[in-house]
Amino acid sequence: MARKVLVVHVDDLDGTESAEPGTIRTITFGLDGASFEIDLTGENEAELRTLLAPYMAAGRRTQGQAGGLTTARPRKTSVTSSVRAWAREHGYEVNDRGRVPESIQVAYLKAMDGSAAVATPATISRADVIESEEEAAKHYEALPAPEGHEKRWHKRTGSGCERTNRIEDMTLLERVHTLTAFNLNVLGQMTGDRPTGKGGKISGLGTSAVRLRNFEFIDDDDEITAFGRYAYAVRS
Repeated sequence: MARKVLVVHVDDLDGTESAEPGTIRTITFGLDGASFEIDLTGENEAELRTLLAPYMAAGRRTQGQAGGLTTARPRKTSVTSSVRAWAREHGYEVNDRGRVPESIQVAYLKAMDGSAAVATPATISRADVIESEEEAAKHYEALPAPEGHEKRWHKRTGSGCERTNRIEDMTLLERVHTLTAFNLNVLGQMTGDRPTGKGGKISGLGTSAVRLRNFEFIDDDDEITAFGRYAYAVRS
């Protein structure tokens, strides 16, 4: 049976999704000696370039070293405080310190932009999720094989009752239904639907990461994928 996979790209800043090639691009920039990548729509890319333009014009270009923009730090702290305050007003549970879950950041940006109704934990319902192989495919994008595991990646398996089955041979919904309660708690923290540990740490990630990565619910950076969000919504 042939299967058609729809590749959907997601803007890391506001969560915009698009299956059109070139609509969302990966942009690389440097700060404090480190290089960063972010996937952005053309509009958000233009905004980033406009923001950085005066600093780039006044700065000195170097090779092999990313430039620094130390003045951006106070703004980040201020914005993070605003996100936390907004989240608490709308029923989210967030810690005073540590990383604010991506889903809350996206909800905050959309609310400030007025582009979408505010979705709070109380309004998230399993009834809003379509459970089907076709719908799962809309959220699924195959991850690249981890470095050093390219030859064995197609033979990877899960654990427990499905340990003898190759994940590649499973349907997407079969993958979704391998999630344990422990796995769901980890994904729930990543979506912002469940409280994280102390300092914003994802509790249970250390023991679940390999399994969640093998099923492609999270990526190599331990960030939840679009497929992982769909799986959590179906099972929660």
